[in-house]
Amino acid sequence: MLIKSGEMLKKNINAKWIPVIMIINKDMDKTNAIDSLADDFLNKPIDMNVLRTKINAWLKIKNRGNLEIDRFSNTNIYKIF
Repeated sequence: MLIKSGEMLKKNINAKWIPVIMIINKDMDKTNAIDSLADDFLNKPIDMNVLRTKINAWLKIKNRGNLEIDRFSNTNIYKIF
């Protein structure tokens, strides 16, 4: 169920920018987490400091992406065509 939710988020154009951090147990295959389109994963038991660090890192990446999109959309590239 959770794996399908991650896939649905990544395939939805309005939600695909949302980073998916999957929490897996030791028995779960890490390949399945990656194949499910998760951006990152953590093993149980969860270290809250690691989770916070990963969330902050993904937020920085998202913010950088937004800045690039804004910069690109403010250029005169459309005048070239």
